[in-house]
Amino acid sequence: MKVFSIIGSQRKNGNTANIVDLLNHKIQSYSNNELDINIKTMNLADQNIQMCKGCRICFNKGENFCPLKDDLLEIKKNINESDIIILSSPVYVEDVSGLVKNWIDRMAFISHRPEFFEKSAYILSTSGVGSTKHTLITMNTALRTWGGSIIGQDTFKIGELMSNEDINKNFDNRINKIAKKIVNYHKTSKKLKPTFLSLMIFKIQQLYYKKSNEKDSIDYNYWKNQNWLEDNRKYYMEIKSNFIKIIFARFFGSLIAKLVLK
Repeated sequence: MKVFSIIGSQRKNGNTANIVDLLNHKIQSYSNNELDINIKTMNLADQNIQMCKGCRICFNKGENFCPLKDDLLEIKKNINESDIIILSSPVYVEDVSGLVKNWIDRMAFISHRPEFFEKSAYILSTSGVGSTKHTLITMNTALRTWGGSIIGQDTFKIGELMSNEDINKNFDNRINKIAKKIVNYHKTSKKLKPTFLSLMIFKIQQLYYKKSNEKDSIDYNYWKNQNWLEDNRKYYMEIKSNFIKIIFARFFGSLIAKLVLK
């Protein structure tokens, strides 16, 4: 099991980094002869990710033609080489940090051409005392739109900077439960049973490209080459979801698509 942990904080040894570090250690403790676990951690603050210019070249020609030559595609490569993604951010003004938001913006082309449908993710946020709901929604929405399955999400209201020792003392049991949940999810291949929302998102996207007038676009051809435009295609990959759930998800997806794609 390959885990890629992404920290979205400028504070290299801050609360977000320390929470992720403890979670990584808990996950690693489940490594044994039956399950080999490899964890790679990356802080967005250490990467060269330039601000999006809004030129749309990644949409119209492909991400490899982006005029910004930085670390973005290397990050995407690391995600594609992993099974589990841990995405974390501190709460800034009821949302993700600027680091995470810019990274999500730069990855927007994957919303058009999903490629993380074999990946599962766990989302974490840290804050002082305030609400963190919108922060989680931002990361959740991005990962789902990119095709990822969400294992779960959690928020840690920590207050001011807390030492590693205090984080272990206050959150050890809670983080251990998250680690166990991640490992069990991977073992049971629950990603083959996408949620109602994920199935609905796929249907909306599918109808959008089926009705597209831009048959020569990179997006349309990506979907066509993946065989995702076939009428009997229910998701990005073969799945084992409940038949009734699939039917209703596709039905409501079709209704929403009709309203949006008028």
